[in-house]
Amino acid sequence: MMTTYLVDAQKALADSKQLLAMAGDLARISMAIVDADGHWLAANTPCCQQLGYDEAELLNTSYCDLVHPEDRRAEKLTWREVLAACCAQPLEHRFKHRSGRHVWLSSSFSPIRSQDNTLLFYLLRIENITDRKLEEQHRVLMNFALNQVSEAAYLLDENDRLTYVNDAACHALGYSREELLQMEMGDIHRDGWPEITRTTLNNSAAPHLVAEAMHTRQDGSQFPVEIHASLFEYEGVPYRLVMVRDIGDRKAAEQQLRSQEQLYHTLVDHLPDPVIRYDSEGKRVFLNPVAEALLQRPTAELLGKTSLELNPASQALQEYVERV
Repeated sequence: MMTTYLVDAQKALADSKQLLAMAGDLARISMAIVDADGHWLAANTPCCQQLGYDEAELLNTSYCDLVHPEDRRAEKLTWREVLAACCAQPLEHRFKHRSGRHVWLSSSFSPIRSQDNTLLFYLLRIENITDRKLEEQHRVLMNFALNQVSEAAYLLDENDRLTYVNDAACHALGYSREELLQMEMGDIHRDGWPEITRTTLNNSAAPHLVAEAMHTRQDGSQFPVEIHASLFEYEGVPYRLVMVRDIGDRKAAEQQLRSQEQLYHTLVDHLPDPVIRYDSEGKRVFLNPVAEALLQRPTAELLGKTSLELNPASQALQEYVERV
């Protein structure tokens, strides 16, 4: 029985090494062989290039030796747990490259058994997923960053469907993130959104628009906003980033100022005394009816001018004083 086992193991290992070589030469697939304890038995050229080691160097290590220490500690990773996890799905871990940096790899294990079902070793396929992991990290970072701003952020696809919203958008509108991602921008910006879309699409030289509008909450109430819409392309697909600021407080302050200004003019217009207001350059910016009657000129001639401009004698006297 031992002789049969050894023959099976030697033949299976030889066949697997041949498979590794063919996979590397023909398809540039990174493959290796590890024993039941996770020690490397063989690795093809693409696998060695992925990790930066010669095959001889790999044979002096084990799979777990190359897993990033933080990943190993975080998951209390043991070789048996590696095998158990790989039965369900490939493992994704940072691996130590020979240069000292770490690369993200996805590892899939296939058990190779003898005729009597004895485990001989594992065929390991490795895929470099560093670029994908970096993109995921960038997305996480951008999501975190956009959740730190007070403005509502919306990312729209080419059909104006919401593909991303930040926390501020959910809070402003009263929807959950899941609900918003089933909606279109027109569900929120109900008046004039098609015009904004056409404006940014038709103006490729300056695909950025600032406008004021009204947005609608989940309860049907509306509030004033200032929107900044930017059009851009990512991998050939058009997207629109819309940053929205609630300007309700600003609008209320402007309305209060207008009311106070109106009240001021009403009071001053009914005073029995002349009232003239000047700006920092000495030019008239306001006259009440009594002042207009006193100066005996229409308001249009008096506004925006200084007293010297309307009184040549005073102007000549001022010039004489300046010369002296």
